[in-house]
Amino acid sequence: MKYLLVIWFSVMSFVSFSQVGINNTDPKASLDIEAINTSAPLATDGILIPRINTFPLVNPTGEQDGMLVFVTGAMATPRGFYFWDQTNFSWQPSDTDSHNNDWYKANTTTIATTIADDIYTEGNVGIGLNDPMFGLDVLSDGNEKGIQLILQGNQVGDVFGVQTKVNNTGPGDHSAYQSILNGSGSGIQYGLFNSMIGIGEGLHFGVYNEFSQNTTNLEEHAGVKNRFIANNDNIHNGISTIDNTNGLGIHRGMITELVEMVLWRVLVLELLILVMDFTKEL
Repeated sequence: MKYLLVIWFSVMSFVSFSQVGINNTDPKASLDIEAINTSAPLATDGILIPRINTFPLVNPTGEQDGMLVFVTGAMATPRGFYFWDQTNFSWQPSDTDSHNNDWYKANTTTIATTIADDIYTEGNVGIGLNDPMFGLDVLSDGNEKGIQLILQGNQVGDVFGVQTKVNNTGPGDHSAYQSILNGSGSGIQYGLFNSMIGIGEGLHFGVYNEFSQNTTNLEEHAGVKNRFIANNDNIHNGISTIDNTNGLGIHRGMITELVEMVLWRVLVLELLILVMDFTKEL
């Protein structure tokens, strides 16, 4: 009987001990693990969470809510720590923070988890500023370039550095590209500057405009339209062309081709000029 009482008290003292320390005698939590040498830890000083290649075929239940595993990344699931979220009834990456909810995988509402994911957000994005006003708002202070695009490769077909589509049907002015120069520097300022240094055999255009509106209205279509509103004595050039090339090909400061729907208007205008010249001669 005496031996049974000793065993009983030993078991009860072990069960009632609510804190366990490993490598320390004064645990501060239910389980308190301390490295043998914090200044020079061993390679084995750590905890190994159960490692799995993929999630179980049968999902856990509420009894495992918060259960932690480490996915190795050997299969389709991205590598990292995951916990079972009984509320959403799914495995969630351990780095799921509120700020990550701003970016989802393309065409889903699933949080992006890998660097290769195509992502989207429904809010404005600011780079270099904290109050973006547009879909992409960039503030570059002290840099030569705000945005730089480099397209490389040998793909066949049309290649666009920037493609702008304006599908707005409301009233008001629509601009596919707008340049505003507010600088006060003494250097030359360009609203649009093109430098073509490629040696390809195809046609090269600094600016190319194409109108395909087959409408019957008489609205104005302008390939290039310049408006000067400054009141000063400076030289104003609507179009200024400088040709410094030495090649044997045809060089043109400007070439205009009017075809299809607007051709008849040009012909009528030329006919009127001829009639006026003939009348003067009479």
